[in-house]
Amino acid sequence: MNRTKAIAALAAVVLAAGCGSQDNAGNDGDGGPTLDPTSYTTPLTETTGPTTGATTGGSSGGRVIKIGGPNAENRNPRTPWPTIYADSTSYGCTERHNTGADIPVTVTDARIVGTLVHLDANWHECELQGYDDRPADHGCAGRTLQPDPDLAGRGCLLALRVDPIHAAEHRVVLRLTFRATCRSARERPCGSLTEFPATVQWTADETVTVRDRNFDEVTTSNPPESTSDTATTTTPTS
Repeated sequence: MNRTKAIAALAAVVLAAGCGSQDNAGNDGDGGPTLDPTSYTTPLTETTGPTTGATTGGSSGGRVIKIGGPNAENRNPRTPWPTIYADSTSYGCTERHNTGADIPVTVTDARIVGTLVHLDANWHECELQGYDDRPADHGCAGRTLQPDPDLAGRGCLLALRVDPIHAAEHRVVLRLTFRATCRSARERPCGSLTEFPATVQWTADETVTVRDRNFDEVTTSNPPESTSDTATTTTPTS
């Protein structure tokens, strides 16, 4: 009889301990709820894989697939782009057109990688450099560029303001990020995909050189090393 009571008491202790442990599992040290990592919701949009080609054989299913893609080409009326001569001007301008993709592309981001050069909104300076001969959107971020192999359509304009560089040369990178919807492998830059439709994204870099002819000795300052993991394409000088 005593043995039966002992077993029953032991079972009660084990049950109580188990319940206590279960009650504490949902609280942190302050008594607040602790989120279960498995309950987090994965966003529909994600970035996957290497950037030199398609990262999945299936449809994107709401994801953004990183690929390698073309840069938007500069239309150059009469400027030395991608060189800016800081001894004669504090501004450089570039008008970008979608010459390399067969589908509309949206510029989701435009930025300068490096120092002493900044994106600006002084469009009058661009007009003085000859970029007033046809309509163009002021700024590129958020703009959708239609296929324009002949540089005859509507582009987007970027103005770059240059601080004193105190050197003969100073280099930075103009980085543009693009997004598009691929519907066929026959369309550039969608040839590496196998299922459609698919949302794709890529980044392209162009080196911009600032020169000051007042300096005799050639002292060159290069942009910081790129930390981007995306494929890059350099636009040739117009």
